Amino acid sequence: MGVLHGIKAFLPHMLAQDAEGHVVNVASVSGLVAYHPTAPYQVTKAAVVALSENLYRTLADRNARVGVSVLCPGWVRSAIV
Repeated sequence: MGVLHGIKAFLPHMLAQDAEGHVVNVASVSGLVAYHPTAPYQVTKAAVVALSENLYRTLADRNARVGVSVLCPGWVRSAIV
């Protein structure tokens, strides 16, 4: 829920300033590639990707001066699986 809370807390202020700004959300390559053992993790990361893409398009359609990117880091050694 961190991405949603961050957008809810900061985006209205960014838009109200009518200045250039940028939202950078962090997901994972797991949000782009299916791999069964990590399904719950993948679902959350895919949601961040989808939310970021949707927010990007919504802001662009409004001609807002705020952009959106989503960072999807690759695999790292961890015990998550």
